[in-house]
Amino acid sequence: MKLQIVLIALLRVVPVGSTGEVSAYVGDSVTLSSGADASWNLSRVDWSIFSNSTWIATLRKGKEITERFYLYRGRLRLNRTSGDLTIRDLNMDDAMEYHADVISTEGMDRVNKIRLLVRRHLRKPSIRTVISSWPDHGGCSVLLSCSSSDEGVALTWQVEPAGVPVLNASGHGGGGGGAVALSWIPSGARDRVNVTCTSRRNLDEASSVAPLRCDGERMKHDDPPSVPPPLRPLPPPPPSPQPINRYYAAFFMGGVLGGFLAVILVHIFRGKTLRKTPPETKP
Repeated sequence: MKLQIVLIALLRVVPVGSTGEVSAYVGDSVTLSSGADASWNLSRVDWSIFSNSTWIATLRKGKEITERFYLYRGRLRLNRTSGDLTIRDLNMDDAMEYHADVISTEGMDRVNKIRLLVRRHLRKPSIRTVISSWPDHGGCSVLLSCSSSDEGVALTWQVEPAGVPVLNASGHGGGGGGAVALSWIPSGARDRVNVTCTSRRNLDEASSVAPLRCDGERMKHDDPPSVPPPLRPLPPPPPSPQPINRYYAAFFMGGVLGGFLAVILVHIFRGKTLRKTPPETKP
């Protein structure tokens, strides 16, 4: 009988399941399912990564450990009831396959595999004014261009308020709406127009808004351009007098006084020499 129990334990087949792929974004949190039956009372949970089954979180004898691997320290939370694992502050390096091995107190065992996909949120598209003008009829026309630094996105336009004539043009970004042309005559609320460019990829989207204003002023073709004349550069200011260094002044005054002193000393010594010389006698 004992031998039969041992053989059953050795030949026990552990069911391996897979919940497929789970997607999340950089900086967000994601919860990975252990695949354990809701009726199980768990006695052991092992979450691992890589082909060598590196443990990152475990539950054994009621003790929960989530600091096993340095890349996940401070970012894991293990549910003791379900065995599910929550990863916080996701980064691109977290994208890999995770294995959950759960065992119930009744000896039931299950292994679940989950592949985590980590994506970056779309960046806001860039709106650029290509052409803007004020026709003779007092209205405004503008051509805007929208571009995105992300790949595989579709760009669309939205203009508020409604009723402004819009002409969409295809362009970069992977979808129609790379450029948009507007032409309208201001009338009350339509003096201001908000043009929104939205970048979409799957369920993720990002938008940028370009507020436009048409004051309705008439600009004739023969009117001088309303561009201020270029500013002439101002002449450089005259060099300010540099203060005389006090050391130079002292050196100069010392030289002058030294010169006067030398002259006086020469004069005194010369007079003494003349007085000591005896007068010449005539033969």
